[in-house]
Amino acid sequence: LQEKLKRNKKTILSRKITKRDKEIKDLDHRSIKNKEEIAKLNTQILDNRKKINDHKAEIDRINKEVESRGAKDQVAIHKQVENLKVELAIKKQRVETIKTELDRVKARRDELMKANKELFDKIKFIEEEKQELAKSITSASTNLAQVDNRIAEFKKKHNVEDATKIDTEIMDVDKKAEHLQEQLSTLREEQQGLLREKDRIDVRVEQADERIAKVVDAEKSNKGQLDQLKAKQDAFKQATKELQTALADDANLAGTISATRQQVGRLTDELGKLSAQASVMREGVAGGVAIQKIIEQKDKIHGIIGTVAELGSVKQEHQLALEIAAGGRITGIVVEDDKTASECIAFLRSAQHGVATFLPLNKLRAPDNDQGLTKLKGQHGIIGVATDLIDYDKRYDIVFRYVFGNTLVVESLDVARKIGIGKYRMVTLAGDLVETSGAMQGGFRPKQRMMGFQQKELTEKIERLSSELSDKEQILGRAEQRRRDNEQIIERLRAHKAELEAQIITLEKTLHLDSKDLELNKEEKKRLAKEAKEFEEKVDDVVMRISTANRELAQLKIRKQQLREQITQLRSPEVLAQLTSFEEKRQSIKDHVEELKLKIRADDAQIASVLGPETERIQSILKQQDKETQQFQQEQIETAKELVRIEKELAEREAAEAKFMKQFKELFAKRQEQADMINSLERAVDTQQSATKDLEAKSVGYAMELARLKAELAGLIEEDQQYHDVLPFEEKKDEDCMVEIKEFERMLANIGAVNLKALEIYETVEREYNDLVQKKERLTFERQDVLLLIAEIDSKKKDIFMRTFTQLNENFKRIFLSLSVKGDAYIELEDEKDIFNNGVAIKVRLGGKKFMDIRSLSGGEKTMTALAFLFAVQEYRPASFYILDEVDAALDKHNSEKLAKLVRAYCTRAQYIVISHNDGVISEADTLFGVSMNEHGISKVTSLKI
Repeated sequence: LQEKLKRNKKTILSRKITKRDKEIKDLDHRSIKNKEEIAKLNTQILDNRKKINDHKAEIDRINKEVESRGAKDQVAIHKQVENLKVELAIKKQRVETIKTELDRVKARRDELMKANKELFDKIKFIEEEKQELAKSITSASTNLAQVDNRIAEFKKKHNVEDATKIDTEIMDVDKKAEHLQEQLSTLREEQQGLLREKDRIDVRVEQADERIAKVVDAEKSNKGQLDQLKAKQDAFKQATKELQTALADDANLAGTISATRQQVGRLTDELGKLSAQASVMREGVAGGVAIQKIIEQKDKIHGIIGTVAELGSVKQEHQLALEIAAGGRITGIVVEDDKTASECIAFLRSAQHGVATFLPLNKLRAPDNDQGLTKLKGQHGIIGVATDLIDYDKRYDIVFRYVFGNTLVVESLDVARKIGIGKYRMVTLAGDLVETSGAMQGGFRPKQRMMGFQQKELTEKIERLSSELSDKEQILGRAEQRRRDNEQIIERLRAHKAELEAQIITLEKTLHLDSKDLELNKEEKKRLAKEAKEFEEKVDDVVMRISTANRELAQLKIRKQQLREQITQLRSPEVLAQLTSFEEKRQSIKDHVEELKLKIRADDAQIASVLGPETERIQSILKQQDKETQQFQQEQIETAKELVRIEKELAEREAAEAKFMKQFKELFAKRQEQADMINSLERAVDTQQSATKDLEAKSVGYAMELARLKAELAGLIEEDQQYHDVLPFEEKKDEDCMVEIKEFERMLANIGAVNLKALEIYETVEREYNDLVQKKERLTFERQDVLLLIAEIDSKKKDIFMRTFTQLNENFKRIFLSLSVKGDAYIELEDEKDIFNNGVAIKVRLGGKKFMDIRSLSGGEKTMTALAFLFAVQEYRPASFYILDEVDAALDKHNSEKLAKLVRAYCTRAQYIVISHNDGVISEADTLFGVSMNEHGISKVTSLKI
């Protein structure tokens, strides 16, 4: 076995030595040929550079000739022409803007003048009306004084002072009697209502007795069927409750599904737009035909990774700088090794698809990091090292260090100059490039999509939207599945309920019972009897109060008759009638005077609070507009003068420029020809230098490969020394030799000790893995449930909010109308699409046509609006008591009385503690508490129950 093993090894070693000898000779030949090509290229580069210098000398000669003949003047003229064109366009645009503004100001002024005239006419009309009212008041006051004098003379003449006192007492008696009559009417209505309710309860008690008796009889004769009926009814109630719950769940799930579908649609649209944008960028990344064809061969040629542009993502603000810094290397295709690169090159050559650059990971070399760049980080104007500003997989670190080298990204060329031109390779955010050679490249770059890196922000947004869309789709799927399951439950419950209902009806007919008979029991009967007794006590209380009121009314009637007898004794009917006529006339005149004064106050209030301020506001706006119009007209005149001057100057400069260009046209053409030749030669030099670098890299690779092969050959020869007396096989295949070597070594090694715990460890690890998989699946399922619950809560929250908002709005409108007879109000959402991140606005219209924000109202109007909203909330969700601290401070007497009546109306639902100085509010209170302070500074509280 040992001899066979040695012969097999000797055979493999001999063949490897022969192969390495052949590879070394071939590599030496290729290395010599490569050096010859490098020498040839260096010669061509020297020749081209000499030609470039000759062409540059010719350009310098032409420039000197042009400069000596006035080129500096031409450049200055050209700049002046361009500046004048820009200035002319700006001035023309400003003229159009001024015309538009003047038209707008004129239209607005016409509207304001019209409104001002209407206000003036209205104020004039009100003032005239006030004058007429004042004259009427003066006349009525004179009449009133005359009537008062005649009444005084009449009373003195007929001695009726005592009769007047008795009349006053009779009026007081009448008022008390009238009040008692109203109380009696209310009490009798209450008595009738209580009696009707008591009769209804008595009937229910009788019916309950009959039903209980019927059930007792049924229990005696059909106890089994009766128990069965009760069980069926209990099951029917339970099924009804479960069905209602299922229907509520179905409604909630329907709302959640609808809202989630809208969100899925919105996310799909957004993701589609971003994907289209990313697709356009990927098409740009795909580059030329050769690159596209290689990328298409990913599945066929193993080891193709992708382009440099595909493997990195950058922030948008750094994108241009990094793409310029990468240059042509951004189109390089990254592959696993040089073998893959060779296959790809062969494919392009055979298919004639063009040329591409390949970056094999196993052969690629990059410059070491410059420690000087690290020290510059964080300084003003320095963005960072290029490789630090791009995100990529660390497996491709060598690729990006090769692409960017030691490139520094800075804000501008000024920063680069401060660092030092030629010290480092630098690129600015605007795309200007500074090489270590001192060459500087830059200028205007049009905004067009070329091959470049992926935007980091776009990629992150697509990933975030994809994740969010996936979550929403999971929620939607989960909700739809739950709804389908719930619909099956609803169908089952409905069928079960219908079946129970049919069985209950059959049993009730068999037992001759009604569906409500079994629901009655002795406890229900006791409750009805107690309720009847309570109503009976209430009736007795009302009867007693009616009796007391009747006695008081009788006493008042007796007292009134006594007073009438006294007044009959004091004066005759003729005198009494005449005095009554005087009194009625006086009261009529007083009422008329008060009515006229009320109208005057209303007119004064309208002028002071509405018409006057509005007139002042319009006048202020008109003055401002006059000022603006004057400014615009002045600017229009000045701009027109400037336009004439600029157009004249532009014509002169363009004529001078045309004359100059005609004079130097031939020299410019010759200079351009020399520049084109220089550019062509420089491109050739760049190509040759690139080819030289590639060949030098190949030479280095050849040298390293040669050293590796020689080292391997030396190792093989040294290993072969131990088999120097062994003869190799001549015709045996290498594969067979390797198979026998492995087999013989395995047999010789005798496999050794076996790990008997391996199966046990495997089973333990497998069990832990399966547990983790189950936990992951359970957590995924629970996560979907949580997301679905969140979606349901959001849907319910919005529905509840909108129902509450609608009810509050209705309450607010109604209560505001009760507080303000000449206006209306409502509440509205600031943003209906995003109700929870925005607020609610209150809109009020008082007398006019325009709704105003609450901030535009006066103090009293704000108070009334706020109180209307407070009572709207109180109606929707009442509290047990409220404290109102001088809420009527900004209200007049009329509005204070309205507020007091509104609070009085709500006192049946809650307790109100009101702090006020207003008589209209105080008069509606049940209990008054007055606080005063004595001379010692001690507070004293006095209470009074009204």
